[in-house]
Amino acid sequence: MGIGEFAAAAAAFCWACSSVIYGRTRLNAWTINFAKNLFGLGFVALHLVAIWLLGEHGLLSFGATAWMYLAISGIVGIAIGDTFYFRSLQILGPRRSLVVSTSAPIFGAIIGWWLLDEFVPWWSLVGILITITGIAVVVLDKQARKESPGHFPGSEWIGVGCGLVASFCQAAGGAISKMAMDECSALEATFVRLLAAVVIGLIFLPFLQRLKLKLSLIFDKSNLQLLLPAAALGTWLGIWCSQIGFYYTSVAIATMLMSTSPLFAIPLVRFFDGHRISSRAIWGTLIALFGIAMALHFSVSQS
Repeated sequence: MGIGEFAAAAAAFCWACSSVIYGRTRLNAWTINFAKNLFGLGFVALHLVAIWLLGEHGLLSFGATAWMYLAISGIVGIAIGDTFYFRSLQILGPRRSLVVSTSAPIFGAIIGWWLLDEFVPWWSLVGILITITGIAVVVLDKQARKESPGHFPGSEWIGVGCGLVASFCQAAGGAISKMAMDECSALEATFVRLLAAVVIGLIFLPFLQRLKLKLSLIFDKSNLQLLLPAAALGTWLGIWCSQIGFYYTSVAIATMLMSTSPLFAIPLVRFFDGHRISSRAIWGTLIALFGIAMALHFSVSQS
């Protein structure tokens, strides 16, 4: 695995950790998304300031076209996509919402081919499908239904639909951001994407407040104890690692590795919530790992 593949897998781990934490947050999907974007933007800004103090000059000095691509990417992938993901998380629970997100590699392969003219070997596509099959075996079982938080219940079909929309937005946002990353670093791309997501959230805030959303709840002590670590893991480190993954490898391979979050979620859910890990989950994990190995092997051999 190269740096791009390793970073994409690290992003999957960060998102698995943050998903377990977000599942315990008693806020609606839009409020969670706005909070994690706001706090994540603060973490990334501090990171950029630290780099500037170490002598790095010319930060955020790229052209207007790159700013435009990154802003669009942030709106599509983070502001819209993550809101739908959190709604899916609230209905389905961490593991089942993450398995729906494994459709992202399919969207990533199509969008990467269409927008970036990226070549994806057919054996890698077979590996992606095997990976998705393995992850589905892991999480689509009867025991997983007990993991739904139950804070904002809804139809399972709506949960699946929201997850599919989130997957498409994640893949589209990653592909669009890659179009700007010849001019900027992964951290700079993360900052601009989050900034665009926060700005679009503020623009729509007056309309959303009519739905009696209370942003003051974000700064409640009990919510901050969950939102701050989740934002540090999932938004700051997770999105930063994902941008590194998109830069150093293809959109299809990066999104495939990022979709392995359910594999990391299994021990986390077992440890924190006490859910038993079945033999089905173990076999599914082995199938998914085989698919990942196949996709990476053939993509490297064809490059």
